[in-house]
Amino acid sequence: MNPTEPILSPHNTPPGTRRVVYAEDQPEYLPLPSQKTPDGRVVSAWTLDENELLLVAMEVPVYLTLHTFNYTQCPQCGACNPATLQPILLTVGEPSLL
Repeated sequence: MNPTEPILSPHNTPPGTRRVVYAEDQPEYLPLPSQKTPDGRVVSAWTLDENELLLVAMEVPVYLTLHTFNYTQCPQCGACNPATLQPILLTVGEPSLL
């Protein structure tokens, strides 16, 4: 899988949503182009190669790995319950952000 530029339709996207690239200047990581909404949701888009598409068609599970870096608090807000995982949504096609 490779990240690609997420293209969101304006009628599906809250005002104030902006483009961000995570790890843009961190060579040890893959840059992740994203759209970030004012309420903190981040949308990224991914393309699959032919082999990955074949595996998905064969109903092989898709896994999501999160790097928490063993923070005891959410690094974004500094005061979250450490046992709480923020909601993650995987969609096929454009997500509705409204």
